[in-house]
Amino acid sequence: MNLLRTTELKVGILVIGISFLIAYMTIGVSKDPSYLGRSKTYWFTLDDATGLIKNSNVKMAGIDVGIIKEISLWNGHAKIDVVLKPQVKVTSASSIEIRAQGILGDRYVEIVPGSLDLEDMPNGSQIMIVANKGSLDSVMNQVSNLTSSLSDIADTLKKSMTGDGDRSTPVGRIIGNLETLTGDIAEITSEKKGEVKEIVDNLHSVTGEIKALINDPSDEGFKASFEKFNRGLARFDGITKNFEEVSDKLNSGKGTLGRLINDDETADNINQTITNVNNFLGTANKLTTSIDFHTDYLTDVGEAKTFVSVRLQPGLDRYYELGIVDDPKGVRERVITDTTSGGGTTTKDETFTYKNKFKLTALFAKNFYDFTFKVGVIENSGGLGMEYHIIPKTLSFAFDAFDFAKDKPHLRAALRYSVFHGIYLVGGADDFLDKKEVTGYLGAGIDLTNDDIKYLMSKVSL
Repeated sequence: MNLLRTTELKVGILVIGISFLIAYMTIGVSKDPSYLGRSKTYWFTLDDATGLIKNSNVKMAGIDVGIIKEISLWNGHAKIDVVLKPQVKVTSASSIEIRAQGILGDRYVEIVPGSLDLEDMPNGSQIMIVANKGSLDSVMNQVSNLTSSLSDIADTLKKSMTGDGDRSTPVGRIIGNLETLTGDIAEITSEKKGEVKEIVDNLHSVTGEIKALINDPSDEGFKASFEKFNRGLARFDGITKNFEEVSDKLNSGKGTLGRLINDDETADNINQTITNVNNFLGTANKLTTSIDFHTDYLTDVGEAKTFVSVRLQPGLDRYYELGIVDDPKGVRERVITDTTSGGGTTTKDETFTYKNKFKLTALFAKNFYDFTFKVGVIENSGGLGMEYHIIPKTLSFAFDAFDFAKDKPHLRAALRYSVFHGIYLVGGADDFLDKKEVTGYLGAGIDLTNDDIKYLMSKVSL
């Protein structure tokens, strides 16, 4: 046998080549191979951390860039430790703003980048500039300033009315103008008494006509209209009595609203319900969803293998993946049948292949620095896997092992390279322990996040 032509030698050469490529990429990218984590940590202090929640998002320009790692007491102040993504730039000009989120009292941390021309602050540094825009105390200070201004205006008006004020001020000039006007009116009435008497006579005539209108006995007269008004007042009085009865029930603690107002336990239960709803909405807001679709060309059968999966990521360090696989090799099922005949038992072991069935994949994954470990179901069989992110979001190496019921487990290795945001190439070797089934493959795919889906849906014309 020529060893240079064996399948094991070819697979070994491929694995060694991939290993050298991984080592080359790692040395070229990582300046400190002993430090695998690339996240950045900073901290700052607050006088009041009310409304901030551990593990809640930290934002910059409204975009999630990290989480609150720890909230602790430090020298009589609240110390807030945050963990940020490696690409986030924080300089000495950067500042922290505590902003209100909704009407339930929740607040979140917003990082204002400041000047980006400065150098990054060292990892673990304190951010010194902190502003609390979500505080109720600032609102109360503004109300206090407004009240003080209104008090000054009232004092000025009082002095002007009593003659102690300065007539050069706007209010003083208004008072002076009123005094001049009343003097002019007095002068006019003394000089034009005849004309004033004529005006009074005209007013007397008008009042006589008004009296006749009031005493009109017709259905459309004033008396009939006034009676209708009285009936309306009587109905309003009944409504007022009903309102008083409702108020008495509330004060005595009767009914749902009465218990809510007077029973501390009911109020605490409602507050707890609101808190639970708020926590649920906050978790839903942090959930990231993505849809992955890719196709691989298998060299041994000359056909394409298609993968479609959905990934749910509730946090930065874990995710769940559920997908289906259309394999041109089909789904193989082993059936063992025992047949009893003539006092003897015959066992038949058969393997059937179904071309029109899909394979199922369901995994739970956990991130540790540059590594991701996966466990669950891989193509209808229990399995586990590992990914090494050589260049985060650009180049990664993956290794999967599953179908351990066979004589030799199914092993698969692959390199994935992101060409553009959401578009990637993938290639590697599949089932390389089985000489009959080993194959190389090369493919491409697309990975859409929930932000990409929202953008595409906004462009669709209904």
